[in-house]
Amino acid sequence: RDLHLSLRRQRQMCIRDRKYGGNVRTMLANLSEVLWEDHAYKVPSMMDLMEPIKVKKSYHRALVIIHPDKVAQKGGGASQRFIADKVFDLMKDAYRDFERKEMS
Repeated sequence: RDLHLSLRRQRQMCIRDRKYGGNVRTMLANLSEVLWEDHAYKVPSMMDLMEPIKVKKSYHRALVIIHPDKVAQKGGGASQRFIADKVFDLMKDAYRDFERKEMS
């Protein structure tokens, strides 16, 4: 069952990655769709995602939830760790682009 969930989530993440094209705002707004059940992520408001400094804060809040080491420390299963690892990398790349374009 854990493997089935992992494969389903992997497919969802691939579709979303292509759909959202690495836009950090969109990723933050839709992150809860690809995370596991009972995650602690709170979706930021659209107003928060309009201001670069609030995007930065939302990004750092998301990292606390999706950091692979944190997920492992909290006893996350294999599918949770897999999701966290993939989402963490995608989010980092998207945020790096955001920083280059909007925070410099």
